[in-house]
Amino acid sequence: HQSFDAFTVSNTSIKDVKVNYAYINKINTILGGSVDMDSHLVNLQYTGLPIGKLEGYGYFLDYEDKPASSSQTIGLRLSGGQKVNDDLKVIYTAELATQDDYQDGTMTDQAYYLAELGGKYKGWLAKFSYEMQEGDGTNSFKTPLGTNHAFQGWADTFLSTPAEGLEDMYFTVVGKVLGAKVVAVYHDFETDEGGIDAGDELDLLVAKKFMKHYTVGLKYADYDAGDLAGKVDTQKFWVFGQVK
Repeated sequence: HQSFDAFTVSNTSIKDVKVNYAYINKINTILGGSVDMDSHLVNLQYTGLPIGKLEGYGYFLDYEDKPASSSQTIGLRLSGGQKVNDDLKVIYTAELATQDDYQDGTMTDQAYYLAELGGKYKGWLAKFSYEMQEGDGTNSFKTPLGTNHAFQGWADTFLSTPAEGLEDMYFTVVGKVLGAKVVAVYHDFETDEGGIDAGDELDLLVAKKFMKHYTVGLKYADYDAGDLAGKVDTQKFWVFGQVK
């Protein structure tokens, strides 16, 4: 579990507009330690467009303990969907961001791209996604505050972006079978710098709710390593239960 010593302010007084601001003083990391910082996060959302939600953000991370890692990320995201008929809805997402040094940071400018297209049909979702985190062999676009397990594969092979960057093309299917939630995701990885085969991964999840308050589930990740140095074949399996 990762948490923050921080405060947030959110304002929705303007129609269709949400303004979020967060100040972070410390990261309490998953390893039990802490990282001091003086960071500001701004996120603006506008939902008045007919084509979807428009989101702009600026994340300014100033590390007091390791100032060379300080960075600023500026981005724009559009996500939405359009009904084709009562059963079918087309969904889409487009996002672009740049990341550069901030305060005493030393990284070079790197970019992030995301494009998604899919559809929802009678309770099922299927979508194709293309995601690029640029890298030049020394610096790469990173997401140091994120819950990264949810993104580049559940095997946690890419919790941090390689120095060569990472291209992730993945296909997702979500639906229900006999009342149980089913998720399947297939990833194909390649580095930005040099186009190195970084492997592929299959992720599967089955979760079932019952008696209103209980959930049980199975989760599986199978990463097949490619040619990227330091990566190995990895399989992970979870059995979990929840009371809510």
